[in-house]
Amino acid sequence: MKNKIMQILIKKSPMIAVFGLLSFVLSRILVIGSDIISEAVDKVLEGNIINIKYLMMSTFGLIIVSFLVAYLRTIAREFYSINVQYECRDLAVKSIQGANCSKINGGYGAVINRLTSDVNDLNTLLSEILPDVISYIITIATVGISIFNIEWRIFIGIAVIFPVVVPINNFIARKINTLAKSRRGRYDELSEIVSDNIDGVEICRTYGLENILDERVNIKAAEILHNEYSRNAYQALAQFITSILKWTPSVVCSVIALNLVIADIITVGQLMAFIILFGKLSSPLSELPFRIIDAREMFVSVERINKIINVEQEAGGSYTSDKPQENSRVIDCRDITFSYDDGKEVLKDVDFTANTGEKIAIVGGSGCGKTTFFKILCGFEQPGSGEYDLLGHNFKDWNIHDARKLISFVPQNVFLFPDTIAENIAYGSNEENSEYRMNKVIAACRKAGIHDKIMSLPQGYETVIGERGATLSGGEKQRLAIARAIYKDAPIMLMDEPTSALDEDTEKIISTTLAEDVKDRTTIIIAHRLSTVKNVDMIYVMDKGTIVESGNHETLMAKCGVYTALYNSVYTNGGYNADI
Repeated sequence: MKNKIMQILIKKSPMIAVFGLLSFVLSRILVIGSDIISEAVDKVLEGNIINIKYLMMSTFGLIIVSFLVAYLRTIAREFYSINVQYECRDLAVKSIQGANCSKINGGYGAVINRLTSDVNDLNTLLSEILPDVISYIITIATVGISIFNIEWRIFIGIAVIFPVVVPINNFIARKINTLAKSRRGRYDELSEIVSDNIDGVEICRTYGLENILDERVNIKAAEILHNEYSRNAYQALAQFITSILKWTPSVVCSVIALNLVIADIITVGQLMAFIILFGKLSSPLSELPFRIIDAREMFVSVERINKIINVEQEAGGSYTSDKPQENSRVIDCRDITFSYDDGKEVLKDVDFTANTGEKIAIVGGSGCGKTTFFKILCGFEQPGSGEYDLLGHNFKDWNIHDARKLISFVPQNVFLFPDTIAENIAYGSNEENSEYRMNKVIAACRKAGIHDKIMSLPQGYETVIGERGATLSGGEKQRLAIARAIYKDAPIMLMDEPTSALDEDTEKIISTTLAEDVKDRTTIIIAHRLSTVKNVDMIYVMDKGTIVESGNHETLMAKCGVYTALYNSVYTNGGYNADI
């Protein structure tokens, strides 16, 4: 798996290099300032007169320059963080948009969690932790060299104590890293549970499932709490070691320095310089190991975002074509088989053809593979074996976006945007003439049998329908989805149980409209009600993942086979058309 985030980090490295350079300048200013003070102290102790004005001007000048450099360094850090985050988020969103549907299906809570909490962690890593690590390393190197130049024995005192705790730090880092991965995985699961609670709120309350769902939340929350207890225990240990690291070298090295002054090996001025420098060195020395631990924990989020960026993309070629010619074969499927990841075979040796202008129905019992077959026709799934040709060319050779321009799709589960009715129907439209666009919307809604309902609303077509069409009934959502498909005016229309939520009168209107649809549009319907498909040109009957019968209504009824059994099972003497 390509580490695309690392590629972005390398691409943007000049920005963080500027930050590093400015950090070095700040450290050098500190060293220069300590040298000036050290020299001044030694001159005073030797009885020499010093230029106080020059000393104050030099010190003030260094302070002004350090403020300016620190300001520029902050800008460089934030500029780096913002740019990397932007590219990572952009890549992640584009990757999700082009992902193979089966790779993200059902994992939306986890995906959202990664795009929110994990990106926030990435922000912390880039704007705080990584800059701190770079700044600490540069400060330790620059100030450490200066202390070594003052007296190597003081430097050795620092160098001996620091490496002692490195193995301990690594142990703590590994533990915290493991707990961080576990914590994020559990938060993903909690997000999924909460998402289920929100999406299924009506079912939960109708069936009295609140206690069961509460228990699911409580169990996952308890797991997260236990994980946090363990993580906090290791972090407390890390903070304790930080304190030890911060004060032990300070005491040891101060005693060494004092003895060196008494032994007349270093001057009082050099001791003063050491105190100043060590004051700036102790914090980076003690904090660096644990900022590295923090970085390793945050890299869990980087890995998770990288997985989204590298999610398997939809396959596609470069072939494009215009609308199908008259009397041409639009769809040709030969020996199509398909299995999901669990290995269960859903489709087996499916043969299917559709010509220009044909009205075709696919019928069969629940779970026989009808919807899965539609997913293959739309390119949401790839067949395990067999051939699928669109307009005479293998679907794998098509540019996936151009292929879908030829298809209007009405899914079984309707999705609507939290926008106006008009915008929901015309989404993606390139029509520049707003009046023509609106007339086209109205015409589509008339055909879908929902125009009168829309006009009865106070704001008509400008009515905002809420999240996923929350203000509409199931039948109204379905009719809007049909209107959206009609508006697109694609040469192929796929409808997955388009009248399942409609009353009989509306169903008759839509059935008549579809029967009178433009003659060169190929329409394929998965039928929920068999009365919808009695007058289509061809009916394919599916059973256990394969097509067992085909023909028109009269032909299939004469066979007294699977179709006849289905028809008789849902059609009563009173003419009531029940659902399959």
